[in-house]
Amino acid sequence: LFLSSSGCLLDSWKLESSKAARANLLKQTRPKRVILSYPELAYRALGVPGETIVKIGIALMQSGVCLTYLIFVPQNLKTVTKNLFGYDIPASYFMIIMLMFQIPMSWIRDIRKLTVTNLLANILILYGLITCLGFAFSNAVESDAGRRPLE
Repeated sequence: LFLSSSGCLLDSWKLESSKAARANLLKQTRPKRVILSYPELAYRALGVPGETIVKIGIALMQSGVCLTYLIFVPQNLKTVTKNLFGYDIPASYFMIIMLMFQIPMSWIRDIRKLTVTNLLANILILYGLITCLGFAFSNAVESDAGRRPLE
């Protein structure tokens, strides 16, 4: 079933690409790119049922990612506050604080208004990466400190 559906989607993509190329040749203009979304491509390949299945799949995948995030982050924050500060704060408190920020942010319809939060996220990711690399290199240096060169 998967291979058949994949074949139909690829055939539809090839057909739509060749249609766009032929239309551009007839017009003798710059090539215009036709961008198809996954649901649109599934509709053209498999009809309304294909479009519906793809939309449901995308919604389930996004929901799964969000749920994983809402479980993973509060649990890590609980562990960090317990190990660094000695406070045993329940993970549900962190989840409530996260939701207080994330629910209003989900109401934003224009993604261009999220550039400030995207910049903050990129800075925090960079900080986390540099911190992890710093710990890794410091542990590597400490473990190699007791070793001597082979004689």
